[in-house]
Amino acid sequence: MTTAEELAQKATEALDRWNLTATLHYAQESLKHGDTPAAYDMLAVAHYQLGDTQKALEAIEDGLAQFPTYTPLLFQKGLQCLNSGNWEDGWRLWQYRTSRLLHIENIRKVHPGLREWNKLPCGKLLVIGEHGLGDEILFARYLPLVRPFASHMTYLTKKPLKQFFTECGLADEVIDGDDKISLGEFDYWVGLESLPSLLQGVPPQVYPLQPVKSSNKISRVGICWMSSPKPEPHRMMSWPEFAPIVQVPDIEFVNLQYGVECPDIRVQTPKMDTLQDMSEVMNLCDAVVSVDTCVAHMAATKGIETFVLRSLPGEWRWSITGKSLWYLKAHVYLQTTRGSWKDPVEKVIADLSSHPFRSSHLFFPEMASNC
Repeated sequence: MTTAEELAQKATEALDRWNLTATLHYAQESLKHGDTPAAYDMLAVAHYQLGDTQKALEAIEDGLAQFPTYTPLLFQKGLQCLNSGNWEDGWRLWQYRTSRLLHIENIRKVHPGLREWNKLPCGKLLVIGEHGLGDEILFARYLPLVRPFASHMTYLTKKPLKQFFTECGLADEVIDGDDKISLGEFDYWVGLESLPSLLQGVPPQVYPLQPVKSSNKISRVGICWMSSPKPEPHRMMSWPEFAPIVQVPDIEFVNLQYGVECPDIRVQTPKMDTLQDMSEVMNLCDAVVSVDTCVAHMAATKGIETFVLRSLPGEWRWSITGKSLWYLKAHVYLQTTRGSWKDPVEKVIADLSSHPFRSSHLFFPEMASNC
């Protein structure tokens, strides 16, 4: 006989395959066999991703009524708070994210004496980047607010972003996983995504990391149509879905999807081996059109006009109103029908077409050495 736990595991495996219908089915079947916290969690995720926020909230509350300390459900509740604009409760519950809990567990094993930072002045502080590259760029705006508290602040990032953050100058030292460090060197540590909770009252203001000169003319546009290296269904478009955008006349389109060839030979494809290469090519663009991935975060944080194509449901990183609270230069184009990119693409085309294009040539010499 299949148990509630086994069915909850099947729901988790279905979510890993992004089969939301199966996730919902197995989670519901699991709860018919008994109360399992993971089933409530999967039920909440499936309902949310399928666009039923109310049922997602009901699953969270029902689960917490039975399992009030189950951290995935507390985190899910925090996510819903952020999506509704309740920043205070959202950031408080964001502290239950898996990455922070793993950091606590691992640091206690390796160096039990190292304490988590509590917003007090300190000596050497280690700030640890979390989640994906885009989230690191998003949350890095809080680093300048932390730096005055520490005599020396070290930021641990992922290798692809090391040079980017080094050039930003947001920390005294930037390291990645290949650098040998001893936790004993530090007085405190903190996860990057704990900073909004610790710095209470700080709104999601814009802190440009590497500002570039903005232009009121858009002649060159960088494009990115899927997340990478492992594309996620809700953060990717097929090329035929994206292709109408590059038909806008009088614009030079540049492929920022490094490692992926653009099917349209009219799109310039500079040689890019690293994220830093892509960042440097991006600096030559007047605007960027991208799905929800680190390319969009990097462009927006540089102050480049950024057109973000976002699938349903909308969420706090890019807002559900069409205007980002985090980036002044980001414009969010949300699907009106789940799974359909038709409306967002048409709106991007309309907005690109409304700019005063003055392209004098179809190829840009400064990019030739990279092609």
